[in-house]
Amino acid sequence: MSADRTRLPVRTCAWMAIALLLPLYRTLPGSISAAWMFGTLGLLVASAAFGMVARPYLAGLWIFSGYATVVAILTATSLASVSSNVFVGAQMFVLLCLGAFVLRANVLRDPMFVRRVATAFLISQTVSAAAGVAQIVGTSVLGNQAVNDRAPGLAGHPNVLAVMGGIAVLLCFREAFLNAERRRVVVAIAAVNFAGIIASGSLSALSACLLGVVIMAISFRVKTATIIKTAVLVGVGFWVALTYTDFGENVRTPLDRYMQVTGQTEAVSTLDIRGDTYGYAWQAIQDSPLFGVGLDAAYAASFDNVTVVHNVFLRAWYQGGILLAASIGALILAIILVALRAMRTRMNGTAAAVLATIMAFALTSAFFEQAYYWLPALLAWATLPPRPNQSEAQDESAVTAASAERSLRLALR
Repeated sequence: MSADRTRLPVRTCAWMAIALLLPLYRTLPGSISAAWMFGTLGLLVASAAFGMVARPYLAGLWIFSGYATVVAILTATSLASVSSNVFVGAQMFVLLCLGAFVLRANVLRDPMFVRRVATAFLISQTVSAAAGVAQIVGTSVLGNQAVNDRAPGLAGHPNVLAVMGGIAVLLCFREAFLNAERRRVVVAIAAVNFAGIIASGSLSALSACLLGVVIMAISFRVKTATIIKTAVLVGVGFWVALTYTDFGENVRTPLDRYMQVTGQTEAVSTLDIRGDTYGYAWQAIQDSPLFGVGLDAAYAASFDNVTVVHNVFLRAWYQGGILLAASIGALILAIILVALRAMRTRMNGTAAAVLATIMAFALTSAFFEQAYYWLPALLAWATLPPRPNQSEAQDESAVTAASAERSLRLALR
């Protein structure tokens, strides 16, 4: 039975608290960050233990992922041992095997669950993005400041700030599309988070966010004229910020970052570094294609004994073995299919966009067992109905294309 919309269930409160701290996890004091992680994993385990689960879309995929994780714990011992694999492996098992089932149950039991959790996330993420903008102009925020002209916000790392900002932009896109009454607030929140992405200097997260925007635009059937108008307004706003503000004087533009990343400046080419990690991982995979070197962070380093493999599929294979890689590969393929179906049917476009954004980022980042990366993806997945051609009652498809298009045009005025 669905909960009353005005009622705030205890479990929803717990997940709102988790979402509120999620964008800040890496900068929280050690005891609080540990409490956040173990509290999150413990809530998933306790919910599953008490039967608070529901069948998500492609449930077998998540069961297989859990099985693959258990196998990795037992067999990824080229350098590690079973005992050293348990800590990271247990986290991955809880997230990959239980997460979608538990969150699906929460989505079904509380009709306002997603909105409430997303609102909590947006509050802290927008504060973090604003901190990132302040850091670029030279201000230290709670002891955090820009390093190498890249702002971490309150996320602890520029890439984390950027991918969280991308998710926030997509949530704002949906709200502007469906609720013209809040367009000014939503546009302002989106602008702060987009500025945070630029301040972070993360091209991978920016590209992933743009991919999500494209998926949403096609799923929502946004007209070409509206897309052009939006692009012009964003471009003009960006030009004004670069030309007339302290932010523009200090920030590295995406073009600046592209030149740096590709080795066309004196700075180290991060694209070359990523390529080196891929080559190192692939050589290790060829030497031992079935079994990984170990799940623990101590065995994650690649060619320089420091940098981890910046690709979730290769990293899963390199550290966990072929079965774990197969589960990640199947998940990536499933997300591609979800995105294609959303663009074709106009159903579940928000979930598809968030999933595609996170997985695109995962293919170029140090994405592995981190709960703060997986939770947004798991919640987006939990909103997908078990039957692919069905959409949730509150999904964007409930609004006709004409009224939704009219709302977005109003939001851009």
